[in-house]
Amino acid sequence: MQALTWFGMWDKLTREEKLILTIDVRAALSHVEEGQVQAGIVYRTDALSSDKVKIAFTFPEESHSPMTYYAAAVAGSRNGKAAEDFLKFLTSKDFQSILLKYNFKLPMPNAEDGR
Repeated sequence: MQALTWFGMWDKLTREEKLILTIDVRAALSHVEEGQVQAGIVYRTDALSSDKVKIAFTFPEESHSPMTYYAAAVAGSRNGKAAEDFLKFLTSKDFQSILLKYNFKLPMPNAEDGR
């Protein structure tokens, strides 16, 4: 919505009923993969995971808020050690190589210290 608004297209597309909204990005991607729609707006990383679609356009970064994923351990969790281990894995070199493989940006350098 932000990017379409930035381009001045949101109101026109919704008024002319040219959009279908899906429950999540995977559903939107599935509609495109199955030929149910001519085009879809999905995360680049999801589009790259499919061999049934091609990227026709990328919204400029200034047209929308950054897509940010957060991870945190719940204080007092009975699985606290496992949660801490998982958070350490998320900042490991092994996981960073997985992020790069799927075209994600690497976590901020201070991600380990919780800031």
